Amino acid sequence: MRILFRLPRPKDRTLVADLILELVFGYRGKDCRNNVHYLNDGADVIYHTASIGILYNVATGSQSFYQEHNDDILCLTVNQHPKFTNIVATGQVGDSADMSVNSIEEA
Repeated sequence: MRILFRLPRPKDRTLVADLILELVFGYRGKDCRNNVHYLNDGADVIYHTASIGILYNVATGSQSFYQEHNDDILCLTVNQHPKFTNIVATGQVGDSADMSVNSIEEA
């Protein structure tokens, strides 16, 4: 194999730790179903894309993020029991995939 072009290697490969996620645009709908849910009596919508869970406030247009998964989230569900409202479970892809259960507080 003959190399025709080689990109220069970056000299400094330090991670940028002060980036703050402000907005997520998109939804994983190609291979996931029933993963968009209303919370807080319709005031919020919860869904996912990539490895991020997104809580969208309908009135303000703001988003909050759950970023504890280290691979793509494939499933998201909300507990329907009236005694335990706003309990959300997410699961990610992988051979030994992680699952997370969280309580979403009302804003």
